[in-house]
Amino acid sequence: MAYEVAVYYDEIGLKGKNRPFFEKTLCRNISSILGSIDKVKVRPTFGRIILQAESELKWPAVKEMLSCVFGIAHFGRIKRCPADLEAIVNTALSSAPKQEETTFAVKATRVDKNFPHRSIDICRSVGSAIGKSLSWKVNLSDPQNVCSIVVFSKEALVGWERVPGPGGLPLGVSGSVVCLISGGIDSPVAAWRIMRRGALPVFAHFHSYPFTEKSSQETAKRLVRLLLKGQPARPLYLIPLGEIQQRI
Repeated sequence: MAYEVAVYYDEIGLKGKNRPFFEKTLCRNISSILGSIDKVKVRPTFGRIILQAESELKWPAVKEMLSCVFGIAHFGRIKRCPADLEAIVNTALSSAPKQEETTFAVKATRVDKNFPHRSIDICRSVGSAIGKSLSWKVNLSDPQNVCSIVVFSKEALVGWERVPGPGGLPLGVSGSVVCLISGGIDSPVAAWRIMRRGALPVFAHFHSYPFTEKSSQETAKRLVRLLLKGQPARPLYLIPLGEIQQRI
């Protein structure tokens, strides 16, 4: 595999017994969206979703799309290593960004509480190694780089990237709604906000062609394309209203 990505959500984690439904919907949306870009395996695991991709060259396009997927809080590429403190330290060092005179922090989570080292001990060991090898300065309040470590029973995930997503709920977990797209700013903002709550949109634009130019239709199409960036395809209906307006 060329690279792996850890996708994190926040609000979905509060859904109790319905959580698998929200996770499954988010996984399905991610698979649908990335299918045209790269061959990606998507699987949920312990409060996060792991993506395994085949092509390193397509990461910029995948990154751009994932940053628009509703339900994603943040994501980033990761590296695997054995659940061993020395291996974790070495992986953190080898995958660190190529920067000088920067600040950093280390955040560690033990999914397997039987791991012999506490989370704070992992942070101290990794932080000490980074400070000595790279001469970076620790900044726990506002670091420029954050090393995230998740330790399972047999392996650990180490990552330095944290790309923000739009948050909210995955598209499709709520009911369907009709979103009127007028061509101004109010309607697409309203559509985006309701889509972020998981509602499936059906877009509708009322136009006056042939009594007016087609510019409003083109604007509506452009707005819908922007709204659906990173989302599954949804329909747009262009509804002629000119004749009715003329009669009125």
